[in-house]
Amino acid sequence: YELIYQGKRIEGINTITTLVAERIFRGEIVTIKGLGGFFMACNATDTQAVDRLREAKNRDGKPFAVMFSGRKVNH
Repeated sequence: YELIYQGKRIEGINTITTLVAERIFRGEIVTIKGLGGFFMACNATDTQAVDRLREAKNRDGKPFAVMFSGRKVNH
């Protein structure tokens, strides 16, 4: 895995995961390249980040997909 951040190539899954998680928790939107294309992610509990993502994707009313780390969900 590699991350291009501020023009620099960063390698190592632990470093990449930490950097991406920090940005998401700070309310930033990240773009991730996967096998099927690109997807954008943000903190779903941060309404301002979600609003910015909706604006960027031009997706006012259509729901987003939600990803979880496991099957157990805490309410």
